[in-house]
Amino acid sequence: MAELSAGWSREEIALPAGVPMAGYIARRGRSTGFLNPLYVRALVLQQGKIRVAIFLCDVLLISNRWGMRLRRRLGKALGISPSRVFVAATHTHSGPLVDAAPFRFAAGPRPSTRIQSRIEAALELAAFRAVARLLPAHLEFARVSIAGVASDRNHPSRHRKQSCFLLRFRAPVATALLGVYGCHPTVLGFDNTRFSGDLHGEISRRLEKTVSVALIANGAAANISTRFSRTGQNPRELYRLAALACRQLTRARFHPMPQPRLGVRHVRVALPRRDLRRVLPLPAAKPGRLGIVAREAVQIREQLARAPALAKKSFVVGLDRLALDHVSFAVLPFELYADTSDFLWRNARTIPLCYANGYWGYVPSAAAREDEYEAVSSLFDSRADMRLRRALSW
Repeated sequence: MAELSAGWSREEIALPAGVPMAGYIARRGRSTGFLNPLYVRALVLQQGKIRVAIFLCDVLLISNRWGMRLRRRLGKALGISPSRVFVAATHTHSGPLVDAAPFRFAAGPRPSTRIQSRIEAALELAAFRAVARLLPAHLEFARVSIAGVASDRNHPSRHRKQSCFLLRFRAPVATALLGVYGCHPTVLGFDNTRFSGDLHGEISRRLEKTVSVALIANGAAANISTRFSRTGQNPRELYRLAALACRQLTRARFHPMPQPRLGVRHVRVALPRRDLRRVLPLPAAKPGRLGIVAREAVQIREQLARAPALAKKSFVVGLDRLALDHVSFAVLPFELYADTSDFLWRNARTIPLCYANGYWGYVPSAAAREDEYEAVSSLFDSRADMRLRRALSW
């Protein structure tokens, strides 16, 4: 079997002040600067004639049309098919406003093509530098249950130990991490006006004190956030929760994967669209943040119901699988529920890497209540979740 090689890079996204921010319907005003730098991170893997590239970007999402353009551009830069390029968002809610079509979550300014061009240039530079640094690498795997950071954001009493899956690439002179941690990075609230990678960005930055690059991507975070584990929505709380997660991650027990086989597979699945005009049994009122998001969910649902591009009865969506030995990543343009992630790991040793290669919104599982924000504001219902589970249990 051919030797596995890895190369990586981290490049800063340079943005001026005054850029519109994404992430919250309730946000007003534009950015006033940076709390933390925003980055793109790249990991290129090669084994024999197979080369794949994973990119992680500190933005809210990668839209379907932007994802297609990015994959073509980065594939050309790397000399590989776009089908072997995976571009994911950390889903930070404190990043720049970018293309979300066919979704539009709030009235206000349109995304700037100039800002997106800066992000694309940073991604392309990261691609070139990662390839230039390709070296033979030893691969190790760990799964860490992180306590005290994430919880079910619809149920205050449902705290959980949320898994973070880690691959460590040890080259002769440096080390890189690829991780997936399913949790909404919404420690910073709608009143924050400074750019930040929020939870995943801060975890990555702290881990990069001991490794060259840490790509900490988002997983099945549809119903998971820090809503009931945080004590505020401010920088101090961001740093506290990121430090708490990192203390647990640094105790990870890695297991060698001595002869990993790199593989890529692509499938397409048809997902039925739900009836967005059907009246749902929404509660009259909810307290606090739950009440705000309940109203926002109805607003998003009405917007989706009016969008011509979303009027089809079903959507054919591409799903990608990146396999390394007995562990696989399902690269998905969705926000999945945590119980779907648990199912895929338990039955197929598959880890959902979400917000990647496009964006189709939430996919509620059968465990979701009809009045939950994620279900109300989704194009899909649990039928789509069941089809995804079957398609990804390959």
